[in-house]
Amino acid sequence: MILFAIAWAVCLRAGSEWLGFIKEVGAFLAGVSLASTDYRDAIGARLTSLRDFPLLFFFIDLGVRLEWTMVGSQVGEAGLFAVFVLVGNSLIVLAIMGFMGYRRRICAGGEPGRAGALRARA
Repeated sequence: MILFAIAWAVCLRAGSEWLGFIKEVGAFLAGVSLASTDYRDAIGARLTSLRDFPLLFFFIDLGVRLEWTMVGSQVGEAGLFAVFVLVGNSLIVLAIMGFMGYRRRICAGGEPGRAGALRARA
């Protein structure tokens, strides 16, 4: 079953490349076609380790391509972006929770322990 799923993905990938599309289109179509079968849960459970393995190579390649001479010049921008994401995320969560009817005291963490659970749910 797993061998068939991999072979099907490779065939659709090659077919899409032969038709002039990018490889990812064929892989996407293979995933969609396999997801519509009764065996999707079994295939997904067995392919988890194979799915996570290429992530290792992605991050290795990302680290190899990183130009360390430019890292020092981008620390300020990265810090500003990190602050923007942290503050923006908090404001978005506060707005969503306020829209859902939670009081501002709960949204901002007025009750210890409860605000974290509410925020994790949002």
